[in-house]
Amino acid sequence: MGLKQNLKLGKRQIKRTLAFAKREFKLRTRYKWNFISNVIIMPLLHAVPLVILYWGLIFQAEAGNLGLSKDDFLTWVLLGSVIYSTFVLGFRVFRARFIEEKYWMTIYGTLIAPVSKYYLLFGVVIELAVEGIIMALPFMMISYIVMPTSLLYILFTYLIIIITLIAAAGISLVNGTFYLVNENLAIIFDFLLYFLVFLSTYSIPYSIYPDILLLVVNLNPLYHFINLSREVWFGGFYSIDLLWSFLYILGFCVVCVIVGIYFFTKTTRRFGVRGY
Repeated sequence: MGLKQNLKLGKRQIKRTLAFAKREFKLRTRYKWNFISNVIIMPLLHAVPLVILYWGLIFQAEAGNLGLSKDDFLTWVLLGSVIYSTFVLGFRVFRARFIEEKYWMTIYGTLIAPVSKYYLLFGVVIELAVEGIIMALPFMMISYIVMPTSLLYILFTYLIIIITLIAAAGISLVNGTFYLVNENLAIIFDFLLYFLVFLSTYSIPYSIYPDILLLVVNLNPLYHFINLSREVWFGGFYSIDLLWSFLYILGFCVVCVIVGIYFFTKTTRRFGVRGY
């Protein structure tokens, strides 16, 4: 009897979470062209300056020292760009949501809604994962045309993208929570995003960084997300270094989710609302 009740409860929770995810996706796609522009066109446009830059360097025979060639530079740029774009997407999702709800003074309605707040959170994350998969599709298609790889490597790259989104959403939950409490603290996360991107090898090859920054680069989780996706696509799936890198980002993702939920829960209690 206990097992049946647990199964029913689990099914009910999954249905509610998926219902929230469906609602979030419908809200995001109300204006189709805005959605297409934000999720597909703009991320691709962000990659264009880097493609032009490295294309010019390669034809001037200057990119050999960077570890790039005519065969792999485009894939290198695209994979870095898709991880960067999905990370930024996740990084901003809850802050943007909380800003809107705080502005329209609907945040209290969200907090006292007669459902578990975790349905809301995981519903947003599921919708975000769908959005990330759509965003990644053109990058992956172009990368495959330029440098074909195995289906296993493509699926693993998608797994990295999903982990990236979840980890970034965890940070965004902390960011959004701080915004609810004190808007002056939000600037901290803007600087954090800047430094994470700058030290991630998203647009700068690893060999360019001075030795004094390499330790920070190696500790940067965004670097591991980007580097892991590139190395896997280029066929380095069975490296022990990549295994450690994967465990590192997996651990980082778990920590981000736990810390994000903790801060969100503490803040809702500060509002005096515990929910159901």
